[in-house]
Amino acid sequence: MSGPDNDNWGDVLDEGEGGTAEPGNTADASPGFADAEDATPEPPPAGDGQGTAEEAMRVAEDACREIMRCSGFDVRVLAVTGDPVRVEIQGPDAGRIIGRRGVTLQALQYLVARIVGHRVSRHIRVKVDVEGYRVRRENVLRSLAQRAADRAVRDGRAIELDPMNPEERRVVHIALADDGDVRTESIGEGDDRRVRIIPVDDEDPGGGPTPEAGAEPDAGA
Repeated sequence: MSGPDNDNWGDVLDEGEGGTAEPGNTADASPGFADAEDATPEPPPAGDGQGTAEEAMRVAEDACREIMRCSGFDVRVLAVTGDPVRVEIQGPDAGRIIGRRGVTLQALQYLVARIVGHRVSRHIRVKVDVEGYRVRRENVLRSLAQRAADRAVRDGRAIELDPMNPEERRVVHIALADDGDVRTESIGEGDDRRVRIIPVDDEDPGGGPTPEAGAEPDAGA
């Protein structure tokens, strides 16, 4: 599955300007982002140790800064080494980079990760955030997941959340992984894929949690 072409970076970033969308917003995601949202760049072949976290940090920061410059956004870009390498974007135009449901930010992260993967000889995960959006969003999702779980147990029926991207679904799965009263699964296809929260004594058939439930909160870029 291929991501957005590098020649279309500006077009990608101009799509989906909707600011921050909270859970419960059922607006359709901007077209053209599904591939970038679900795809995980394949790691390049392992090298002989040439690639370093510091190199990956520099590549990620330079790539993100260049994309922002070409797109005409007035922002500051700062990367921090680690696994994952974290790139933080701040500035007057930062809110425009998030997009509806965070789809534009997800596409940007995909592009930066691809660039890092091509320049560094070993696979290093990359996370791109805009003024702490991802942290705030994850907190909202955890709260939403707990409220939905409480309601599912109280009403004795499964609760389906609004469609989410893979990283957000993982947040919900992990938030409820230790809740003995419910189990979670992902259902649906493509842009309509969502989390279903099921009381453990619910008679509705359907397997256990998807593999996402056991994944790390930081999905691959």
